[in-house]
Amino acid sequence: YLKLSPERVAVRERNIIQNLIIEDDVLKGPDAVTPIGIAVTAQNQTGQNFINVIVNEKQVRLFQARTLHVSDALILAGFHATDLLGKRGNSLQFYLNGEEKTIKGKYGESAEIYINGKLGNLETPLNAGDNIIIDPATQGTHAKMTAGEIKAMHKQGECRVMINSKMIEDDYHVCEGDIITLSDIPAPPKEETKTPPILPLEAEEEFNTHTLKDNTTTIRVNGNSVVLNDDKKQYIFVDIFNYIDFDLSKPQGTIVLKLNGKKAGFTDLLTYGDEVEIYWESS
Repeated sequence: YLKLSPERVAVRERNIIQNLIIEDDVLKGPDAVTPIGIAVTAQNQTGQNFINVIVNEKQVRLFQARTLHVSDALILAGFHATDLLGKRGNSLQFYLNGEEKTIKGKYGESAEIYINGKLGNLETPLNAGDNIIIDPATQGTHAKMTAGEIKAMHKQGECRVMINSKMIEDDYHVCEGDIITLSDIPAPPKEETKTPPILPLEAEEEFNTHTLKDNTTTIRVNGNSVVLNDDKKQYIFVDIFNYIDFDLSKPQGTIVLKLNGKKAGFTDLLTYGDEVEIYWESS
């Protein structure tokens, strides 16, 4: 039908396919070239939809249906979002002249994420063979106060401090649940009253409150109202997992994070009234 001259027509058989060994003659002749070629191509591409990365010396295999980020690898490696946040030290509660006081502990440092030796974050894209190192988050310092610091807060002159009905020295460290009584010592006549040392304004404000005023923020997560009340100046998306029942260590597909209807990241800032969606999407 094509009216081609014989010298322009060539018949190819399976022997033109490189690196192919077939032990029988089931597939032979020119009509076998196409199916064998399809099979060889499929074999060569096997595994290309997966990539392997290293997380703290542990190999993690990820399905590459989209652009992958560090957060995807950490989920499969068993990291929880709270493992990356600096933990607050213990608070200290005691009673001063019958009033309960609370001193909050300090926050520790958040975890640092390194990809191939360079500082990254949860949203850093991943490539096959990447080496991820997580420098763990640290525990913050516990709240503490001495009897001398309590006396320093008293601005009416000399005073005495009794703890659990006993006189104590200024270097005594207040313990959880201590009952403290602070009382004036009348100044001797014709003597100059000593000026007590003044603590920094930040310490004074923290001490004089019944407990530190919480910086609370109310948002909606999957249609439910959630109050964030961890005493932080600013909340980020990953903080939500401290308040909801959502197990990141057991992935059920690809995690979807949305903030006010748009794609969100773990480090996005949260504000009052934000609408948040968190769910698993089947791959």
